[in-house]
Amino acid sequence: MLVRYREGDIVSVPLEERVIALAQIIAKLRSNVLLAVFGGRFSPSASLPPSNFSAEDPVLLFETMDVSLRQGVWKIVGHLGPSKGIVPPMFKVPAGPEGEYHIQDIYGNIRRVATVDEIRSLRNPKSYSPALAEDAIRAFNGMGPWLEAYDEMLADWDEIHGLAE
Repeated sequence: MLVRYREGDIVSVPLEERVIALAQIIAKLRSNVLLAVFGGRFSPSASLPPSNFSAEDPVLLFETMDVSLRQGVWKIVGHLGPSKGIVPPMFKVPAGPEGEYHIQDIYGNIRRVATVDEIRSLRNPKSYSPALAEDAIRAFNGMGPWLEAYDEMLADWDEIHGLAE
């Protein structure tokens, strides 16, 4: 049976046999989610989420397919209301043959024409596989090599959070 999930759910992401990371579903998209991953390693047998857990300061923020959630590989271990400190990123998307770009939100809505500075600083929308997401979380926690591909998954990359519309 497929697992149902919702925005705000806290999920455990297995890293090794007895090690997990915690993440929160920030946005529920078609068959993807925007996932905020928090620092630290936890035991699956510990009380989850721990009482000192804060969902305000993620270390990674990225879009990934929801297959690991739906199949129960990433288990729902709690729920917190929407975090006011995490603003879904905006992206640039090409909009014409003359190099024009528009601003697009996480849901795929086109907002407006991008400025020159935004074209330089924003990235194109991208989704990562659950396997790559797990590898990035392992690498962030010192459990594997950090690859350049993970750079765009960093929560503070280029400080795009809070870009004005």
